Amino acid sequence: MAPLLASKTKVLERCRVAPAPGSAAPATLPLTFFDYIFLRFHPVERVFFYELPGCSRSRFLRDHLPHLKLSLPLALRVFRPLAGTLFLLPHPAHPELRCHDDDAVAFTVAESGDDFADLSGDHPRDVARFHPLVPTLPPGGACRRPVLALQVTVFPDAGVALGVAVQHAVADGSTSAHFLKTWAAMCRLGRKGVAVVGEPPSYDRGVVVGDGRLGRIFLDDLEALKEGRGLEGWDLTGRTDVVRATFVVTREQIQRLGEAVYRKTPWEYCSPYALGSGLTWACLVKARGGDDVGKSNSTEYFGFVTGCRARLDPPAPATYFGNCLGICRVEVRRSELVGEGGVVAASAAIWKVIKGLEEGAMRGAEGWIRDIYWLA
Repeated sequence: MAPLLASKTKVLERCRVAPAPGSAAPATLPLTFFDYIFLRFHPVERVFFYELPGCSRSRFLRDHLPHLKLSLPLALRVFRPLAGTLFLLPHPAHPELRCHDDDAVAFTVAESGDDFADLSGDHPRDVARFHPLVPTLPPGGACRRPVLALQVTVFPDAGVALGVAVQHAVADGSTSAHFLKTWAAMCRLGRKGVAVVGEPPSYDRGVVVGDGRLGRIFLDDLEALKEGRGLEGWDLTGRTDVVRATFVVTREQIQRLGEAVYRKTPWEYCSPYALGSGLTWACLVKARGGDDVGKSNSTEYFGFVTGCRARLDPPAPATYFGNCLGICRVEVRRSELVGEGGVVAASAAIWKVIKGLEEGAMRGAEGWIRDIYWLA
């Protein structure tokens, strides 16, 4: 982290917040093959911005921070494994989550002198400016990994940022969002009551049906690939040569893209996700030298994850705790992507793969780990 950026953020407090007693979660929770996919991934880091105009540092510390700190133990009681430890046992033993009486989550309170409105905008911003807003997971050792860390950063008279770092092998986006929404609801209620958004998390690993074969394949592949090319390229921590921007696509633009796909391909419908992803993919290929004639016959690849909770047979609960994501890979000739109909070709190819999930989300699952490392 650059000294100038670090100097704009001042740590006010570091503490550990333990779950409130009385959790219904098991003390030990095995990982499934869905979790194994993300064992080598860098922790997922997110920053959420909340406007609080006119709220000084002293007012935030007095009126808002106590509610966050009092409600967090209640939320962690419901999502008890997030305060636990991920144990990576030597191959071929299976990794697992363990909870102990002395578990707690690292919680940091900080103050930033950076420009809140500028950071939370859509225009390009240096990613290094976001690094001081994200907590670092405490060191755990070779076989132990803390699961969750949180940081609240106040921007005096402007707003607040919530930084989250969580092990992807423990929780996917659905589980993380469930926890954060539950914490937010409990914070709003204060001492008036306790709320869980929707149903409480389901810790029943039995809903992920399997004979153990996929788990063994994934662990064997991870062991075989650990000395080769890793996933470090996806980690932007410490990078100073990358910017982050948000591109907004309107409903009308999505509708026009969908109509173009309908006119030029066999598909009568294409989801907004496929259309938005197709637009992004085609633009990226062009921006990275799409006019290179020597590469016109090469193949471009696009990878994405798909939610599998509703696609399992029988379906897993929407509140299933953990990972339940599949890996999808799309292939298109570069010449198709850089041509006039590149966005249509990309969107149609992505939608074809998504529609293929109706025949079984687990088709080709044996190659998911190798697909990830190959695409990386």
